[in-house]
Parts: sequence; C-alpha cells; structure tokens
Amino acid sequence: MSKPSSTARRIVDRRKQIVNLIKEHGALSKNDIFKMTKYSISTVISTVDDLNQDGLIEPCGSNPAAIGRPALFYSLNADYGYSVGVDINSNSINVAIINFKRETVRTQHKRIPAEIDSLQEIINLVPGMIDELLASFETAPHLICIGVAAPGLIDIEAGSVIYYSRFSNERNIPVTPTLSGRYNCPVYIDKSLNCLATAYKEQESGRPLKDMILFSIRTGVGMSCILNGSIYRGATGQAGEIGHIRLPNSTALCKCKKIGCLDAEVSIYSITKKMDAILGTLEDENGNPMTTAKKMELFVRLVKENQPDCVRILDEICYHLSYAVNQVINLFNPSDVLFYGEVTQCGPTFIDHLKNYLDENTMNPSLRPVNLAIADLSSFAFAEGAAYYALDQFFQPTTIYTP
Repeated sequence: MSKPSSTARRIVDRRKQIVNLIKEHGALSKNDIFKMTKYSISTVISTVDDLNQDGLIEPCGSNPAAIGRPALFYSLNADYGYSVGVDINSNSINVAIINFKRETVRTQHKRIPAEIDSLQEIINLVPGMIDELLASFETAPHLICIGVAAPGLIDIEAGSVIYYSRFSNERNIPVTPTLSGRYNCPVYIDKSLNCLATAYKEQESGRPLKDMILFSIRTGVGMSCILNGSIYRGATGQAGEIGHIRLPNSTALCKCKKIGCLDAEVSIYSITKKMDAILGTLEDENGNPMTTAKKMELFVRLVKENQPDCVRILDEICYHLSYAVNQVINLFNPSDVLFYGEVTQCGPTFIDHLKNYLDENTMNPSLRPVNLAIADLSSFAFAEGAAYYALDQFFQPTTIYTP
C-alpha cells in the first residue's frame, strides 16, 4: 500500500489540530481558529466545513457579530464515535467507553476467575467484555480507537507487556496486535499509572496541569511524570520506575534481594508486615487469616482513630517516602505532586506527615511551593485514562512529512 502524499498528510494534520483546539478550548468559531493557527482563513473555512460534513464537529450556537452575520461556533460531536479504554491487572479487568466529547457512556467490571493463572489468559478475556459493551448500543457504534492500561514493563511500539512480576514466567505478551486485528482500529498501550495520570489531568483539575508527578503506593511504588503537558516516558518507555531507588537510612530487605529499596519500606506489603509485628496474627470475622486488603482497611481505620502504633507506622512510611519525593521535586520542579493507593485513604493525616519531612529536607521551600494532594479517582479511572490516551494518540499530528 502506497504512503499518503505530503499534501494528504498536511490535510489530516490540519483536521487533527482543529479537533484538538476545540477539545482544549471548547466551542470555537472559524475566526477563533484562524487567530489560533497559522492557516489562511480560506483553509480554516474549508477544513471546518469538511469536519462538520464528516460529523466530527457540529454547530452549537452563534454570537451576534458587531458587523455582518453572527459568528457560528462549533463543538465536538459527541456521537461521532467512541474510544474504548481497558484496564488490566492480576485481579480484575475494567472497561470504559467514552464518546467523542470524552464523556463516559459505558463501563464494565470483571473479577478474574481463580482458575486463570496467566497474563495471556487474562488478556484473552478482554474482547468478550468489549463485544458485550458494544452490543449494548442500539446501533453499532463507530469505534475510533482502543487504549489499554497494562501492568508491568510495557513496550509501547510493539504493543506488548514485556514483563509483569505477578506472572514472572511470561515475557513479551502481545496486546495491541490482537485487538487491532479484531476491531480494525488503532490500539494503543501504556503503563497503568500513566493512564491514571492522564485521567486525573482530564477529570480533576480546574486549571492546566503542565508539570505534575503522580506517585502510586500499592504493591510497589511507581511514578508517572507529566512534563510540559505531556506524559514523559523516557527513551524506552520505562520512566518512573522508582521503587528500587536506595534509601539512605533503611536496612529492609526488598523482594529484589537488595537492601534499602523504596518498595521495601513503603509498599502495602511493608505496611502489613509492620502491622503483623506489632499487632500479632490478624484474623477476619470468620477466624481466617486476614488478607492484605483487609489489613490495609484496618490500618487506615486505626490511623483515623489515632491508634499510636499505626500512626507511627504511617510516620515511618512518610519519612522514607519523603526522600524519594524530595529528589523528584528537586529534579523536575513540578507544580503538583499527587499520591494514589490504599495508604492515601488515611487522608489529610498522610499529607501532613509527609509534608513535615519534606519541609525539613527542602531548601527554601517557600521559593517553590508544590501542591501536595491525594488523587481521589474512581475505580474506572485507569480504563477512562486509557480511553483518553487513545484519543490523544489518534489525533496527534504527524508533524513529519515525506516528499
């Protein structure tokens, strides 16, 4: 198949740029778009008319002009098409469908059956969930793209999961090639935490978040960076793997067999281990050993009740975490640092303890105020972030032209 000409690619890029402008700024007139771009007014008029005719945008009202006819404004057409977001992890799959205005219109949650013990088997469940949601529309929807939030180390270009510690015997599991062949649309993959950061940036902020760091504190510690408005992935897509930086005042043994890793001090396994040492063997209401999830629920409740031992554990966590957070602040100078995970359900107490150590170890903190906050998002945020990410990638201008 021959490559599109440079002229054809320029036309596509103009369409993408105008769609992105309307997405970012809301309803715009042709004159607004003309002022925001370097295109001639005739190019803007013809491109907007084409987008309107093709159904990507639609008229949404007008303002009386001082001279001449009223200016007609255009917004995105919610019904033009849909993006599917898929969140994969070892325990469950979440799927969300968003319309062209980025409104969530369908969701589905599925627990992973106990008999499934491989990442490939989990991925094999995804098409059935997507098919079920698509079948719930009265008429077959126009599927624009699919985004996948995946755990572990990701190869974005190949569309595969390189490695996931939960299923350590599997390598290079393909994800996007399988789905793109089935649904005949582009499929994009990214790390789960990057998709969560995308969801937060899209849903939660009343102001632009151009420089933001998101820490995830769960079975390990991960980090996503939004720098100058875009996710920073690094040379090989693995930026943010912060869990194994070495802490200066730790003797804890990490699962990687090294001493003093951040994961060994701050993960939920570290928290529950410290709880076991203090509180002894914990049992649920049926007399069975308490699960990690239940222990974390108990930990959060006891912290909120100001139980001294659990408050001390939280303080130790914040002490060690502050070392990593302070280094990241020094390196990237973000406006916002956000935190996600079970321990953050301790609420303001978590932020207060962390901030105390950051203030102690930051030179002239008043010169670079950083907003510290908890990323409070729904359980479908990973899937919704994957759907946003897919639309962003689909409408990314090529910027490179072949003669």
